[in-house]
Amino acid sequence: MSSIIQYVPHHAAKRSEIVDDLYRKILTGEFPPGSKLPSHAELAKCYNSCRVTAQHALRHPQQAGHVVIKARTGAFVVKRPPHLCNIAVAFGHSERESRRLQFHNILREEFERAANEKPSQEGFKWQVSYFYGN
Repeated sequence: MSSIIQYVPHHAAKRSEIVDDLYRKILTGEFPPGSKLPSHAELAKCYNSCRVTAQHALRHPQQAGHVVIKARTGAFVVKRPPHLCNIAVAFGHSERESRRLQFHNILREEFERAANEKPSQEGFKWQVSYFYGN
């Protein structure tokens, strides 16, 4: 019986390593909002990869809204990163049924109150999103 071994190209593994590390550093505040990220060349040298792999790795946090890339200037952590100013609340009932439940109404009111009264640690207003159903 033979086993199937999945081959992951070296550049894909390096790209994943770079992406994971960038997210970790952004989420922990090592790269705070507005800070400049290392250049493609610096990332490539640090992770022992090529510049193209480093360039491709920056696309993931850019698409997720954590990084903005400015031509000829570099990549920067956005000033309002999603992890510092977004709250999601999920209810297991339909929106109609959820609005009839007093507990759900109290939760919504508390989240809205907190979002309007207490800015995030960086001074940004919280954005609250609600999801209903299964």
